[in-house]
Amino acid sequence: MLESSKMISFNFQQLLLSIDSEERLRGVVDLIFEKATDEPSFSVMYGQLCHRLAHMTVQMADKAGSPVTFRRLLLNRCQKEFDRKQEKLDSAASTAEREQLQEELEDLKMLTVAIIFSCTFQLLKKQDEVSLEQLCTLLATVGKELDTNRAKPKMDQMFNQMTTLIEERQTSTRIRFMLQDVVALKEKNWVPRKADQGPKTIVQVHKEAEMEQQE
Repeated sequence: MLESSKMISFNFQQLLLSIDSEERLRGVVDLIFEKATDEPSFSVMYGQLCHRLAHMTVQMADKAGSPVTFRRLLLNRCQKEFDRKQEKLDSAASTAEREQLQEELEDLKMLTVAIIFSCTFQLLKKQDEVSLEQLCTLLATVGKELDTNRAKPKMDQMFNQMTTLIEERQTSTRIRFMLQDVVALKEKNWVPRKADQGPKTIVQVHKEAEMEQQE
């Protein structure tokens, strides 16, 4: 068993070394996505693989010096497939066809949610400024889709960790306010603030930071 684990680890490292272009990374994304959708019983294994690959970065083929991550390509792939199936569902002629497509859409949603949770926990674990900002942006965009009864334990775990970061002031003021905004958004059932309120301005952030220092 130990030798087998070493061999798997070695093969994984060799795989990472061979992914040195956007084309190859897209190929890996497509392969994992197709295998995960064809073999849902192995979703945990594919989720773990996505977790390990989430931050892999290569240079984009059409933009010199601009990086692209495995996570971004995978989420784009999920969204593209979701849109494609939704379009087919909207134009389905028969009830049987609509039911089949609806079932496929639900399976795809489950897969996408598993991938996104893997990404969010990875970002939260790193706790650097860039990762936490990406986490807030991701949750503000798709948090409503993640926040289901089935996913409640994971959501509670994630938001408890975010609340701890806020209360213990383990981040910069800017990131702390971003975390607070996402927590508040969840508490309001993902209904955004009124448009006339808008996001905090830089001046507001500085004023609130000064007030904190005076406390």
